[in-house]
Amino acid sequence: MSNSPSLHITKSKQNESKGANVISVRNSVFIIAHVFMLLFCLVSNLLSQDGHLKNALQREYDLTLKYDFGDKDFYHIRTVYLEMNDTGKVAKTRLLDGGFSREVLRFKDSKRYDRFVWKHVKMGHKMGKSQVRETKVLPYSRDFRYEFSEKDMTPERFPVDVTSIPKTMEGYNFFVKLIDAHTFDVISNFANYEHGLSKIGQTAELPEQELQGIIDFPPLFTDTHFAQAPIFTTFQGITLYEGEPCAMLAYRSDDSRIHMTANMMDMKIPMDGTSYYWGEILMSLQRRKILRGTLFEHVVSITNLGNPAKPIRNVIRREITLEKVTQEEFENFGRASF
Repeated sequence: MSNSPSLHITKSKQNESKGANVISVRNSVFIIAHVFMLLFCLVSNLLSQDGHLKNALQREYDLTLKYDFGDKDFYHIRTVYLEMNDTGKVAKTRLLDGGFSREVLRFKDSKRYDRFVWKHVKMGHKMGKSQVRETKVLPYSRDFRYEFSEKDMTPERFPVDVTSIPKTMEGYNFFVKLIDAHTFDVISNFANYEHGLSKIGQTAELPEQELQGIIDFPPLFTDTHFAQAPIFTTFQGITLYEGEPCAMLAYRSDDSRIHMTANMMDMKIPMDGTSYYWGEILMSLQRRKILRGTLFEHVVSITNLGNPAKPIRNVIRREITLEKVTQEEFENFGRASF
């Protein structure tokens, strides 16, 4: 008996169904294998990233500032003074804005000598807490230059000739700004500390110092004494700044004592106070140079005026920002606002 057409059709459909089932199973196996492969790659990638992260967190870094002969760097430094009234409200805002270059001149007797040249410093003020827009250039700050070695600095002497700076409050503010320009180097120089920093999370202590006379500015200010409290600096982590990997250094110093005598109006006016300051420094891990620094300082002081002497309380907050800039930006300081 011959097969009927319906029987042929049924067998054909059965064969097609079996073929489809086989293809479906193969596809499922392929998809499952692909998913497992993706999961494996993802897990491997995460483990690899985790390994790199752990390595970055646990490895040692060289945080020694690096200055080679002929190096020339340019910086912008901005200082804002906030003078507070008795209730803690800002009564007056003062601004000192400037730029300087530093060039490594020579190495001699284990000392490095740099030439500092100031483009200029602008100064202005405004009542209350507000942005200072109107400023004037301090004429004696233009092209103010000197050679400097940190090792020549002692607790009694800031090794810069300041005889050309007028002995006025404006002149004194410029003198303090010169010192501020070196502060970030001192904090970042771990040769000054009890031990250095090389791993994230480590903290080092810069021991306390008695600085007698280093901020004298005669005849305006004499008999100065700064009892520098210990500075604690922590290697907090790594970040990118202007696309460059940097070490984040956070520092803090509490309860430094200040004494000075102001010689004004034929009077000797003693002043005693306390300074608290803190901030952050970003150091390039590749070039080992300071790219940015901040310093926030809170100073509370008592000045005795009158006869009989009446104590007057003064509160000043300082905010300093230091930034490394290009030579072109530095040259433009004279033609545009900072």
